[in-house]
Amino acid sequence: PMPPTPPPAQKAEIQLPAGNTVRLGDDTGLDIRAFPPAGAGTASVRLDRGMATFYIRRLQPEIVAFQVDLPQASIQVSIPSTLRTGLFPDGSLQVSVHSGEVIVETPGGITEVRSRQTLRLSPHQPPQLYALAPWDEFDRWNDLRDIQLARAVRTPYLPTDLTPYAPDFVAYGHWVPVPEYGYGWAPIVEPGWVPFQQGRWISWRGELVWLSHEPWGWGPFHYGRWRFHPAVGWAWIPPV
Repeated sequence: PMPPTPPPAQKAEIQLPAGNTVRLGDDTGLDIRAFPPAGAGTASVRLDRGMATFYIRRLQPEIVAFQVDLPQASIQVSIPSTLRTGLFPDGSLQVSVHSGEVIVETPGGITEVRSRQTLRLSPHQPPQLYALAPWDEFDRWNDLRDIQLARAVRTPYLPTDLTPYAPDFVAYGHWVPVPEYGYGWAPIVEPGWVPFQQGRWISWRGELVWLSHEPWGWGPFHYGRWRFHPAVGWAWIPPV
């Protein structure tokens, strides 16, 4: 018999505040630890395994740096930067900076990694800094996502604060006039669809949060409200 076909590598994209984005490769563990709501502070995430690309477009006024904690190092980002991190089974770590610059701190010292440089940290070896590593399939997927997001059309119905979600609204639905509410967004779904059915409620930081299974689900289920109208069906009404 033929051996079973291995499943395709899984990927995920997480949209963070201020238009920042994290994209995760297959079998990657990421913990979003802190995003200070007020006062100067550091936004912090922890990568326990796998690989991730971080797109830090801008820092919110209340955040002075973006920090990525790893088992053997900590990465500090204080200017707009794009970086990729990878953790390997042998205990080594690779940090590639596509644009901007970052500071990598380890028990052995601090290394500055600039645009188009790659830093490799291996157990019992000194840090190695060299030219940006060649692109692979994960990098190409990231590039394709960038192109898709750049094509998204800004809509006048979407509040400025929700602009990072504009590509999802363009790709998965359309804007329609909703009597009494102005314009709302209608997702492209199967007949009989209703909101808050495909997903589950989870407890996150002491609050119940709806975790949608729809690829467009974060924005419409955490901002604004859903309304049903006989002439339109279900439509999402953006916040004022």
